[in-house]
Amino acid sequence: MSEFGKMEKETSKPLAKGEMPVGTKSGFRRIMVITDFSDNARRVYAYATSLVKQTGATLFLVHFGNKKAPEYSGVSNEEHVRRLYKALTKESRIDVFTDLPVKTFLLERRDIAKSLRSFEQEMYPELVISSTFAKAGFGRHFVFEVADKIISSSSVPVLLFGPAADEYDGALLPKLALVPFDFSDEAVGAIPTLQFLGASYNCALRLLFIQKIVPDRISWLQRIWSEKPHSNEAVEQRFADLVADELDGCDVKWEICQAVPEVEIGSRARNTKADLVVIGARSALGRVSQTVIRLSHCPVLAVPSKTHRE
Repeated sequence: MSEFGKMEKETSKPLAKGEMPVGTKSGFRRIMVITDFSDNARRVYAYATSLVKQTGATLFLVHFGNKKAPEYSGVSNEEHVRRLYKALTKESRIDVFTDLPVKTFLLERRDIAKSLRSFEQEMYPELVISSTFAKAGFGRHFVFEVADKIISSSSVPVLLFGPAADEYDGALLPKLALVPFDFSDEAVGAIPTLQFLGASYNCALRLLFIQKIVPDRISWLQRIWSEKPHSNEAVEQRFADLVADELDGCDVKWEICQAVPEVEIGSRARNTKADLVVIGARSALGRVSQTVIRLSHCPVLAVPSKTHRE
């Protein structure tokens, strides 16, 4: 039961935690698109609907709204909810959704985490797609607060379109993905998604291990707490083992470099003409992830880690 009424529960079998829809005839079966009815939110519609047409998936158009009417509105809570429903229904009937299987859902915004978890348990979406809505100023910080809540709550990958992806016209089904990979739990948690991309879409995977640059002039205490550099030989061996054990049969190349992570990731994505950047998500977006999403010319796929899903 949602905050705004009963949902018709999906009857098809949900994926196990972390499982991707590998081997299904049409790829993704249920795609969730988040909207706030703004032009920025509508930026992702063309991409989402094209993906739906290619995969045969059902599209869930979701709006997070407050059940309680604002005091200044002068309308009852019931009338406020009715207006939200009407706006969402109208949104689902714009030209881009013509002849597509669109289902609309209004979820409570006061607790996005609870609403999203409940929705996923009832409707089993396999991918969430969202714009980051605002481009600059205070709105940009609000955007990442909302994105944090969505990513920290979702048990499935979240595809985010940042401001720099405004004019993105790349592949609808990615052919080349840039994957920052540091062998952390978050990075390892993205392996099922990488397997899915390689097996289902023959997507080339470009793994990038970045050694952070440590400034010469830092205090002895900062130097103690800074990350100890890994030897290139050890990293090369770990990559070789990863490909042999987990990504066998995929088109995989890796590279090791020393750079500022957020700058290097954005630059590599553009220079290699990547269709997608894949990042392992923590329980919240860190500074590097926020910067990558904001500056990346292509969509960023945030994949929840195993511990995050559980």
